[in-house]
Amino acid sequence: MHKAMAAATLAAALAVSFVLGVLDSYRITRGAMLTGRQSAEEYLLSCSRGRPLELGAYPLYQWLNHNSGPKNKAILLGPTSFFYLQREAVASSFADWNPLVVLFNRDKSPREICQLSNQDGVRYLVFQPPEFWRLSIQYPANRLTPAGKARMDDFFQSGCIEKIMSVQDDQILLYRILPRTNERPTNGQ
Repeated sequence: MHKAMAAATLAAALAVSFVLGVLDSYRITRGAMLTGRQSAEEYLLSCSRGRPLELGAYPLYQWLNHNSGPKNKAILLGPTSFFYLQREAVASSFADWNPLVVLFNRDKSPREICQLSNQDGVRYLVFQPPEFWRLSIQYPANRLTPAGKARMDDFFQSGCIEKIMSVQDDQILLYRILPRTNERPTNGQ
């Protein structure tokens, strides 16, 4: 008897929870997705400002999905989530070194970094400075040496990358790594 009552109570609680969840999602989206007034892409774009860690780079990923070649790779420096990116990507990790961090720490010049990236098919860089610095403080695999930090600063000032777009007041940036023939000249390089 007690088992039957417990099962009925559990089933009722789950049903109420489900109904409340549906009503809450309807309230949040104002029913736009359910009624077809808003696509899933538009909904995710509207949510990206409020959820910078999970969806902050979504507008940049959509740009890459629509404007880059299918074989173009991206390096993510800071973002760890690339669920919506339909391109091959290398992301920051809690345990593995990001290839750019390794190159910065090995004292490679901006030109060498761009050449190595181009050889590997990497054409784009998504940079999320606040998240990169948070990861570098917490996880040794993302730490820059003092010389590496200087090289990173040089890299972002170099002429071998160009800024394509940014979101959230320059908190998340998208760069194109230029092929050697299109590289803009810089001071002494």
